[in-house]
Amino acid sequence: GTNDWAEHTTSLALTPGVTRLKVGAFLSVPGRLYVDDMRLERLTPPAPAIDAPRAERWAQDLDYLGELVEFGHPDPWAHLSRADFRAGLAGIAAAAARPDGPDDTALAWQLRALTCRLGDPHTATELPEGGLVRLPLSLRFFGSEVRVVAGPPALASLVGGRLSAIDGHPVADVLAAIDPQIARTHENWFREQAPSWLINVGALHQLGMARLPDALTFTVVHDDGTERTATASLATPTDGEWVVAGPPEGQRPLSRRRGGSYWFEYLPDSRTLYFKYDQARDDPERPLRQFGVALFEALNANPIDRFVLDVRHNSGGQNQINGVFRDLAARLTDGRVGQAFVIVGRRTFSAAVYDADAMRTLCGAVVVGEPTGMAPVHPGQVGVFTLPGTGIGYATSTKIVRASRDTSPALMPDIPAEVSWADFLAGRDPLLEAVLAYELK
Repeated sequence: GTNDWAEHTTSLALTPGVTRLKVGAFLSVPGRLYVDDMRLERLTPPAPAIDAPRAERWAQDLDYLGELVEFGHPDPWAHLSRADFRAGLAGIAAAAARPDGPDDTALAWQLRALTCRLGDPHTATELPEGGLVRLPLSLRFFGSEVRVVAGPPALASLVGGRLSAIDGHPVADVLAAIDPQIARTHENWFREQAPSWLINVGALHQLGMARLPDALTFTVVHDDGTERTATASLATPTDGEWVVAGPPEGQRPLSRRRGGSYWFEYLPDSRTLYFKYDQARDDPERPLRQFGVALFEALNANPIDRFVLDVRHNSGGQNQINGVFRDLAARLTDGRVGQAFVIVGRRTFSAAVYDADAMRTLCGAVVVGEPTGMAPVHPGQVGVFTLPGTGIGYATSTKIVRASRDTSPALMPDIPAEVSWADFLAGRDPLLEAVLAYELK
C-alpha cells in the first residue's frame, strides 16, 4: 500500500452455539484495503475445579485476564506497558499463593487498582464485595474544595460546609487512598467521581479509611469558621425533605430547574434555543425520535441566533443524535442559525463526549465550560466478562470511538467556565452566561 501498516485488533462476544463467523471490512472512502496476517483466536475462559486450591484459581483467572486485556482491548498499552501489567498480575498471583497472603477481597482491590492503571475509565474489574455501600449525603468539588451540598434533616449541620476530615483522616488522605481506584484520562473525571467514593463506607472501610463498615464521621468547616461533626450511617433516617445548599428550586439556574433525560427551551430575549441533554438514551415516555420532531419544529418556528447543546451533566450511553448535527450544520451554513455552542463539564463522559466533539467538528460549535471527564478519542463499546475461578467481573472497551482527530486527554473548552461555590449559593450559571455574552459575528 501507500501508507504504513497498522495493526488492528478487536474482540467479538459469540452467542452460544455459533459455529461459523463471517468477517468483512467496509471502506468509508473509495480505495483499496490491503490485509496481511489476519488471525482469529478464540479466548476460552479457564474452567477450574470447584475444589481447586485458591492459588490455582487465582493463577488461571489472572492468565485469562491478561489475554482479555491484550487481545480484547483496542489499545491496551496506551498508559501502562505490557511488561508492567504482566508484572502486576504476577505479583498478585504470588500473593495469592502465599499461605499468609492477603485474603480474596484484598487481592480483588489490588487487581482493580492494576486494571485502573490501564487508564481507560471503561475498563476495570468490578468493585470487590462490599465495595458499594453509600451513605445519604451529597458532596461536590468546587475548585479544590469538597463541599456538602445536600443531606437529610438528620445531617443538616453538615450542609454547606467544606469537608475537612472523614473518621479523623484529613480529606486529602482519603482522596489519596481512593485515587488508584478511579481510572481516568483527565483529572476532571476524578473530581466528578471522588465525591461518591467519599460517602462509600464499604469502599473506605476496605481501603483502611473507615473504622466501621456501616458508618462514617464527617467533619466540615462552614464559611463563618464554625466546625461541625456528624456521623452518617446506614441507619441514618432519610425521611423528610432534604436540606439543599443554595437557593430554592424556583431560583436555581435554568440548567437545574427541570429533570428528565432531555428537554429544550426557547429564550426569546437572546433568541437562543437551549437543548439540555442529560442522558444519551431513549426516554420511553418521550423517545428521542419523537422529541427530535418537536426540537426541529422549534428551530423552524423561531429566529435562532444561538443554538446551545448542554451536555455538562451527561455521563454517556448511546450515540443517538447525529441527525441533529447534520441538520444543524445545514442551517448554520445557510444562515438560519447564527452560532452553535456546546456546554461541557467534568461529568460529560463517553457517548456525551463523542456528541460534544461531533457538535464541534460538524457544526463549528464553540465549546464552553470545563474539560470533559473523558478524551474526545476514547475506547468504548463495553464488553463484560467474569473470571470463573474467583467470580470477579471485568468490563472492557472493545473499540476506539472518535468524532475527530483530537488526541487531548479531555475535550478542552474554547471558553473556560466553572461554577464556583459563590455561584452555586447565588444560583448563577457562569457557563450559560458565557454563551449569552458571546459576541456573534
